[in-house]
Amino acid sequence: YYDIHRIVKNIMEAADDQAIREGRRYFNEDRVKLTSTTNAASPKFSFYVLGKTDMYNVSINTQNGKWNCSCPSWRNSCKHIVASALYLVYKSPEIFGSTSSTPSSDWEKILQLQREKDKLFKEVLTFDKTVSSLTSDDIRKIFE
Repeated sequence: YYDIHRIVKNIMEAADDQAIREGRRYFNEDRVKLTSTTNAASPKFSFYVLGKTDMYNVSINTQNGKWNCSCPSWRNSCKHIVASALYLVYKSPEIFGSTSSTPSSDWEKILQLQREKDKLFKEVLTFDKTVSSLTSDDIRKIFE
């Protein structure tokens, strides 16, 4: 059991909505490969993540609590880092001291909130399309 729960939580909290959505998609599409782990007492995990146009290197270091990616993103937690963190949780449960594929940590709540935000966003888009399809006469009838 390594102290990476906090690091994964920090990664998810530092990620914006788009990075979480895209990172989740990259993870679900199996674009992440764990390439190495160093120093069993305080591991640094290295990954390759297949991006749109290139392969990116991601590292998550539990000794200093830092992570980085070789992509050109300006984000602190890009989609490649999010996908790698999801890989650690869902595909490497032994790292978390559990055999469960579903963690009960706080960051799972963050992902649930993201799913709810995605659902609301889709509802708003549907509403916007409905409103934009109204004719002038339809709008007048609403205010009569």
